[in-house]
Amino acid sequence: MTLTKQLKEIMQGWGNSFLDKLNMLPTIIKEEAEERSKICSTCPIRTDNTCDPNKKGISAKGRAFYGCGCYIDKKVLCMDCDCPGEYWKAFDVNKIK
Repeated sequence: MTLTKQLKEIMQGWGNSFLDKLNMLPTIIKEEAEERSKICSTCPIRTDNTCDPNKKGISAKGRAFYGCGCYIDKKVLCMDCDCPGEYWKAFDVNKIK
């Protein structure tokens, strides 16, 4: 992943978190983030609120993977982001209207 793409995803997660605090986050994004959070809540590579880069897990497709290091509460709000364990994928909010 390029640094530019990574920075864009980080800004999107934090920006949507800010919108959520102001009760301005679109419902479709909030609902998707809640579903992602449920999945992440049981993930064995989770450490507190972090997708732990020091832990190794098995992906939904049976491959070994490491956590990405992101804050989970922000990562789930990034609709352009994928779970490193392939348990959820990027979500195109424009397709649902």
